[in-house]
Amino acid sequence: MLASFQFTEYLKHKPDVPDSDVTPEYCARHNWLVGSPATVAEKLHGIYEEVAASAPCSCSASTTRRTPSVAPFARAPGQGVMPRFNTLMPK
Repeated sequence: MLASFQFTEYLKHKPDVPDSDVTPEYCARHNWLVGSPATVAEKLHGIYEEVAASAPCSCSASTTRRTPSVAPFARAPGQGVMPRFNTLMPK
């Protein structure tokens, strides 16, 4: 679907990656912040260092079901990840 909007090139971590390699698994490895709060914080910190805090970050948690069992996962970005960044200042 993203190829039909000519968006695939923006998902590649290197320009020479073939379009056919940009799959959901590829995006999970290279584009999405997926994992425990500690893992997500580690990945996000790496992005912060790479872009020198000059780019905004959008954070979202989504689920297809609104039940009490998924509530902790929806709160994780705000409660388990972002507080680890409250002392970071742009260079």
